Amino acid sequence: KVLARYFEILFRDFGAFWRSYLITAACFIPCIIAVLFGLLFHQYLGMVLIAAVVYILGSFLCGPALLAQHAVIVKAVRDIPGYMWHDYKKAWKENAKQARPVGVAIMVLLALECISVYFYLAMDKINIIMVALVLFCLLILTSASLLIFLQMIFLALPVPGMVKNSLLMTFGYAKRTIPAALFVLVPTIFFAGFVPVVAWMPLLLLGFPMMLTLA
Repeated sequence: KVLARYFEILFRDFGAFWRSYLITAACFIPCIIAVLFGLLFHQYLGMVLIAAVVYILGSFLCGPALLAQHAVIVKAVRDIPGYMWHDYKKAWKENAKQARPVGVAIMVLLALECISVYFYLAMDKINIIMVALVLFCLLILTSASLLIFLQMIFLALPVPGMVKNSLLMTFGYAKRTIPAALFVLVPTIFFAGFVPVVAWMPLLLLGFPMMLTLA
């Protein structure tokens, strides 16, 4: 039933989901450019610092964009009629103030965890325990991020309260939250680590990340 419901919603509202995904993806372009710039000029400290500043500034768009996309998806899942652009813009406008710092925190933590994984894997002797610890933190970050954006849509709480609730729900309802986070995280890691770069663009254009968010 769950799988049938998933594909029913996906095929029924794919156009709206895809358009909202493209807007959200466009908001990540500054961060992507900053990451590429930093990788190309990683041997120059000044360039890396510039890339870091651009990345942080760009991440101010990521929180509201992710929140707005969640709002569009949640409305479709609840079978509430709506217009994608209106729903997306309304969610962005009403929650941008709270979503911006959350988006910055998530993007910075994500960058630090990716750097940590790369650092530990690049060592002559791989520290399995540290890699596992970083991956566990990434799993908790994924779960908490999904929950905090849902709270922003439905609840009027300060950000610290939503962060606390997200962590409590992540561990308190681990039988549900951890599998949901794994469903998002495992394909993403596989996609980033094992799919050839030439295949990235078709998958991104088809809305692969959006399909994971819907699930």
